[in-house]
Amino acid sequence: MKKGIIVEMNERFLTLLTDEGEFLRGQKQNSNYEIGQEIDYFPFEEKKPFFNWLTVKTRPAMVFTLLMMMIIAFSFLPFTKNNEIYAYMSIDINPSFELGVNEQYRVIEVVPYNNDGVKIIEEMSNWRNKHIDAVITEMIQELKNQGYVVNKKDVLIATVLAKEGKANSNNPGLKKEINFIKSEMEKEELNVSIMHGTNEERQKAKEIGVTVGQFKEKQNKQKHDNQQWKEDIQSKKVRETRTPDAESEIKERNRKQEQITTQSANQVDESYEQKTKKAEYHQQGRQNYGEGRQERKEEQSSEKIDRNKTKDQHDDNHKSKSNHQDGKKEKKQYDSGNSKTKHEEVKREKNKYERNDHQKNSHQKNDHQKNRDAGYKKETQSHDERKNR
Repeated sequence: MKKGIIVEMNERFLTLLTDEGEFLRGQKQNSNYEIGQEIDYFPFEEKKPFFNWLTVKTRPAMVFTLLMMMIIAFSFLPFTKNNEIYAYMSIDINPSFELGVNEQYRVIEVVPYNNDGVKIIEEMSNWRNKHIDAVITEMIQELKNQGYVVNKKDVLIATVLAKEGKANSNNPGLKKEINFIKSEMEKEELNVSIMHGTNEERQKAKEIGVTVGQFKEKQNKQKHDNQQWKEDIQSKKVRETRTPDAESEIKERNRKQEQITTQSANQVDESYEQKTKKAEYHQQGRQNYGEGRQERKEEQSSEKIDRNKTKDQHDDNHKSKSNHQDGKKEKKQYDSGNSKTKHEEVKREKNKYERNDHQKNSHQKNDHQKNRDAGYKKETQSHDERKNR
């Protein structure tokens, strides 16, 4: 049970303010309540809106916390946007670089495209989040210090919008920055060329390891070469059409071509005759070589037959000798076997004799024992008879 002051009531419930500053709802017990009356009641368990359960002491702290969260959230949004790349700008002066800038034209990233570019970037300090004008000024100074800035040297600048909408050339902010960079480089008597590319071209350039400016320059050169080739072909056709002595020139050309053809035919005939003679010579050589080879084969065959005969005789002699040695060996084994057999027979006779002696001795011992037993038995009987008497 709790105690509270009635601040509101309806047909079923009372709204009461407790000593702790809480607004709680209680069930109405009778109809004799008045606003402002302090009563004892049982709280009705029901969730109240967020600000209803806040105490008077905690409300300011909660409001302050919410405000701080909103301030942090809104301040984080520009920071995220500032880290988003809005445009890319490549500079090719050998070294080559690519700069990424946000919408305020502050530099977010710098990517070197060769070893010389790496050296330049290593010497530059605190370029991150600086305006592109300051970064370019510092870069030009470092290029001068390392001897890369030479009078009349060509510089190629190319731009690409990260999110392609309007054309690069029609973007006023980007155009202003390019003009500033161009003027700064022209002060050093450098020849500056400006190009505008697309994200697709930049991606293709990255795949082959070059800047978008180098990629565009190569494309333009190929187009120019193709166009020049077409123009040369067209002008050649026009010159041939307008030449007054074109027919005589064609006849002269044909005559020279016939001469060349005739000379070539004669050379072919001479070459054919030479090849024919050479073939006959080689054929005769091959024939002589074949005959000599046949003779050598016959000689080798006869030599082989003689060697085989000699080998057969040698094999027969060896076989005869081997048979003689085998006979001697068998005889020796036979003699050895007979000697061994005689020795075994003697040994068996000896063993038989020893067994007979042993058996004879055994029989003698048995007979002696029997005689002793009989004598003892007889003596015992005599003693018993004497005793009975």
